[in-house]
Amino acid sequence: QGSNYLSDGLKGGSTMTETTGGRSSFSWRVIFCTFLMTLLLVAFRVRRAEVTTLPSKCVFNLFLARHCDKNPPWAKEPTKMELCTEQGYLRGEHMAAEFGPEGQYPMPNRLYARRLKRGVYTSRDLFLLWPLAQRLRLLVNTTFDEGGALGLVQSLESEREAQCLSGRSEETVLVAWDHCSLPALAQALGCDEETCLDCWDDGNFEKLLWLRFTAVPKSKQKLSWNLTTRAVSEHFAPPQGFMGYRECLGNPAESSNYGFACKPLQAWKSLPNDLTGLH
Repeated sequence: QGSNYLSDGLKGGSTMTETTGGRSSFSWRVIFCTFLMTLLLVAFRVRRAEVTTLPSKCVFNLFLARHCDKNPPWAKEPTKMELCTEQGYLRGEHMAAEFGPEGQYPMPNRLYARRLKRGVYTSRDLFLLWPLAQRLRLLVNTTFDEGGALGLVQSLESEREAQCLSGRSEETVLVAWDHCSLPALAQALGCDEETCLDCWDDGNFEKLLWLRFTAVPKSKQKLSWNLTTRAVSEHFAPPQGFMGYRECLGNPAESSNYGFACKPLQAWKSLPNDLTGLH
């Protein structure tokens, strides 16, 4: 009990003065205030760190490519379903150089292709992407099937937002898809330039659409993105003339079925109407 009380030192008695209660109350108030101030300081520093880790500028590169080369069903030697011509397989190898280290275009962080149908274990999309996927050690995302083009768009938009707000300054995505749907994909992502409105010729495996989104994040709020679009080349095997739009006519994957019609090419006017759908 000596530690709980202090003597006043008077003879003839042991008058004691209780001090523990007052000191204890004061000590706990000091401890509580110190703890609260520490929490506030930590929260402020965390919040400040979140703001300062946002990049000064965010870039989201999106490349839309057609799958590997094939001969159409009406050709003299049509290519079997889900396979490519020899040139098509070589195009995939070429893409591994174009998008690989020291390549012509930014290296992708993500690869997308259409989901395989039940009982099918390969696809033209994958033949285009596999060499690059192996070189960069990336998995190909096949979440979305052929009819899921607009679902893919929503996923890409969410990914674009998340990568910027997480502190990544640049990301690149490469999508291999059916050419009948590519104009719809581009338009759904906000591109209203001529190159996104044009239909994709059946004989063109060379073209790439490069959609480059940029934003300047100021807070962890929804970002405002600026878009520039370029039609670029894979630099492999340019098309030999125009073939029309026969593969897409009546095809469920055709852009207008997603609410985004494409414009017939001027060059198609010299082709028979049954190849272009022009009237």
